[in-house]
Amino acid sequence: MADENTHEESIWKGILSDLKGGADLTHIAVSARVLKPYSGLQKLEDILDCGEILPKLRQEEDPQERILLVGKLFIGSLHVEVFDMKKPFNPVLGEERHQVFKHKGDNGLTYYISEQVSHHPPVSVVHIRNDQLGISYTATHKVRFLFLGNSVEIQIHGKMTLRIDKFDEEYEIKQPTYAARGLLSIGKRGIERSGQLVVKCKKSQLALKFNFKPIGWLGMWGKFHYVEGHLKRVEEDGKKKKKEALKLVSGYWNEKLLIYEAKGNESSKKDRKKTVKNSEGTVYYDYNEDRALYKLQRLEIAQHERPSMDSYNVWGKAIDAIKERNYEVANREKKAVEQWQRKKREELKKMGQKHQQKYFEVSGLAI
Repeated sequence: MADENTHEESIWKGILSDLKGGADLTHIAVSARVLKPYSGLQKLEDILDCGEILPKLRQEEDPQERILLVGKLFIGSLHVEVFDMKKPFNPVLGEERHQVFKHKGDNGLTYYISEQVSHHPPVSVVHIRNDQLGISYTATHKVRFLFLGNSVEIQIHGKMTLRIDKFDEEYEIKQPTYAARGLLSIGKRGIERSGQLVVKCKKSQLALKFNFKPIGWLGMWGKFHYVEGHLKRVEEDGKKKKKEALKLVSGYWNEKLLIYEAKGNESSKKDRKKTVKNSEGTVYYDYNEDRALYKLQRLEIAQHERPSMDSYNVWGKAIDAIKERNYEVANREKKAVEQWQRKKREELKKMGQKHQQKYFEVSGLAI
């Protein structure tokens, strides 16, 4: 495995050697040797890794506890990932993915659908719904891969909204940045999140923020996966906003996050740290226990029953070859898909037509 990683490192060094910091890697072609055996569209299914939280969102009557559950749903979609210097396949235009999940008890089925609606820029749309629970989620993901010298950042821009009909509530969500550090063997290597996970609900006037702390310069200090967060009530009075701290969160998302009662007067990071230091917290999120507790049962859909543009039907031959470490075949099959996709786009352009999305209406891609 060490030799294989060395090979992949040399591939990346060759790709990145002529690039400047801040370069966009989104459409740069790479060898199958540095690809994971799945499409980026399949990766978006992680949002339902803790999908058994959905019934609890409908059952929970307390708005504060409810928004904390929404936060846990998104924290629970994060994986501890091995630094293997590989990335998923870039989804092709029109690629799609369908899943059906069965909940415990009498909580019905949750349906998942995603579609790659644009190639330039690359945009994926996800829709999840459970009509029995009256819960739906729609997300538009515009992904950018940025080269930053010794690291690659994956930034997700777009609008993400979760709705709970019972309470007539909509939650707006912003996701943190995904980063691979130590790409060129400088400093500490690893996969981390940085920036903020934000959940806001206008109706309840609540805002939940998790600050993902990146490791220090070259990884010389700090530890991966550290998070500080807080829940606030935000009341708008004209142009002024009145903010009241309600809860504080601290810990490592890959281990445990503890939650603390705020005193209400924490107006700065220093105040919040002082409260956490002098208080006894309770477990808000346990990576191993919660991922097992809230795991959702996926119903199998036979591959021959899936549409022709399903991720595996598009990339299956290349994916199988990667799993067998037959990179010559994987590169050949990958190239065949890319050439077919390029030809399809050229034909549309020649006829003066635009790609027609199958499931979603796209009103604008400037997101």
